[in-house]
Amino acid sequence: MVAPKKPPSEADLLELLVREIRANLSDSWRVDLKPQPRFGRIQPDAVLTISAPDGMRAQILVEAKTTLNARDVPAALSKLEAATAAQARTPFGPPLLISRYIAPRSRKMLAEAGAAYMDATGNMRIVVDRPALSLRGDGASADPWRGPERETRTLRGTPAARVTRSLVDLKPPFGLRELSKFSGASLGSTHRTVDFLDKEALVQRDLRGTIIGVNWADLLLRWSEDYSFQGSNQVHAALEPRGPERVLEKLRKATDEYAVTGVLSAHRASEVAPARVAAIFTPNPRQLGEQLELRDGPGASNVLLARPFDEVAFARAKEVNGIRYAALSQTAADLLTGPGRDPAEGQALVAWMKTNEADWRG
Repeated sequence: MVAPKKPPSEADLLELLVREIRANLSDSWRVDLKPQPRFGRIQPDAVLTISAPDGMRAQILVEAKTTLNARDVPAALSKLEAATAAQARTPFGPPLLISRYIAPRSRKMLAEAGAAYMDATGNMRIVVDRPALSLRGDGASADPWRGPERETRTLRGTPAARVTRSLVDLKPPFGLRELSKFSGASLGSTHRTVDFLDKEALVQRDLRGTIIGVNWADLLLRWSEDYSFQGSNQVHAALEPRGPERVLEKLRKATDEYAVTGVLSAHRASEVAPARVAAIFTPNPRQLGEQLELRDGPGASNVLLARPFDEVAFARAKEVNGIRYAALSQTAADLLTGPGRDPAEGQALVAWMKTNEADWRG
């Protein structure tokens, strides 16, 4: 289901909710909506009643919002939960939020909270235990009614990557000008990226706009939706006949700039399995490959030399035992977007980073 036009009001969204649920159920089910019920001082937008053919029914409190950002989700759910608590004798089903468009991160937050949702593009998740009911649907993956204004809606590209890496690596508080200086991104790009992350509930700002908190683990996951090691960088494959670990020994004598990423970098903190591939950032892959005496050409490869899309890949690299490694934040992003066992290695690394934040975050 794709909405033919933008629903103009919350009332239209509520009408759409009833219409779509009825369309997904047989005629023996009944769907009713009571707008603006009052529970003490709390007034949800509606209470939805879904009645099964056997007479069993579920009552669901509904909040409608023409625009719903991830940062709005906790407050909207809290309102519905407070209304539920005010009517403790009434067995309400999961709270439900409906909007014109609900972005993937907001949908994830709602699902993790056990809440229901629906938007006007067809994204839907309404799961009720009694009566047994499961309505799910996939709609748009991007807001079809987004205006032409210059607003960041992605973490793709150089400025977003620089801001993201700085937010993950550095502990707040800091203002936008400081973040712009730290990251090397322009003040305008920094502002737009942070505004987007604020709406996604990935950063927290005080009333003056100072960044006071960063949900860095989820921010890494969100960045990995728009960035990937092999998709964003120019990667050259080569072979070290004696295995990827041998590359580390050779790198101690390398004169070119480089930073080891991937599994070999992650093994400084956590290890899931032996490395099968050495992943290395370098401005000149062929030149470094010659220094390391790697074999070039088609066939099996166990070394990936990547010319990075931006110098941010080298930001806050660290030398350990004569070998330069990419920052753990960069390493985690590269693994989370890699093939095979790489995502599992990335998840293990992020778990280590959570419990050892003082060891890597400045």
